[in-house]
Amino acid sequence: MQSHRQRLGQRSDRFLYQYSPAIEIAVEAEGSVAQYYFRIRPRVRRGLVDLVQIGELSLGTSLQIFRMLIGSEFTRLSVSLLHRPTAAITVYESHFGCPVAAEQDHWGFSFSADVLDRPVEGSDPAVRRMVLEYLSGVVGGFGGSGLPAEVQSVVKRALPTRRFGLEDVAESFAVHPRTPQRQLAAHGTTFQEIVDDVRRELADRYLRTTVMPLAQLADVLGYSEQSSFSRSCRRWFGCAPQARRAASG
Repeated sequence: MQSHRQRLGQRSDRFLYQYSPAIEIAVEAEGSVAQYYFRIRPRVRRGLVDLVQIGELSLGTSLQIFRMLIGSEFTRLSVSLLHRPTAAITVYESHFGCPVAAEQDHWGFSFSADVLDRPVEGSDPAVRRMVLEYLSGVVGGFGGSGLPAEVQSVVKRALPTRRFGLEDVAESFAVHPRTPQRQLAAHGTTFQEIVDDVRRELADRYLRTTVMPLAQLADVLGYSEQSSFSRSCRRWFGCAPQARRAASG
């Protein structure tokens, strides 16, 4: 029967990228105290994402997961907030039942390290193996006939985070960057062509169906500057994004 330390040590973030490429999670143990922390890497302009709300929600959800895995007796030694608290710190301490420190470099909490050595009660090795095989097939399924579509799916989710480069996408499939390059070539395409196709498809959809400001749309499509987005529109559609939007109206 595996302990929590063993499970958490087996690249607990391996499949997280598929859920959200903007979040990184780690558990580190030093002496008698273990630190669970997560960071959200915002790659879009302020206002597109409410990081405070996401951070607090993720923190609360993480605590519930720990209680579910470890038991109702799980207790926190401290809680860390990356942001400035939106209420009195005593409100947070009353809610979490432990000291709370705000404006840290991460969201997370600390707890007794011996928790990581407890066995996972009721765990079923067969079920765990089936789940890992399924996730590995979804995340690491390079080489099949649906490879370009799989890469498109990852790129589409990652565009707003600006983590959609070849190395980022290869990491999500747990392969070396040369692997997708080689296998996409066998499918008659390239990684850059897929990124460009995804951007063109989304740009056309958003310009036709939304009134999203162009600066915001450029961010959503992973551009660092609106001017770069405008140049792409002229290449794709033969006109500026404003003209494309007007023509579709």
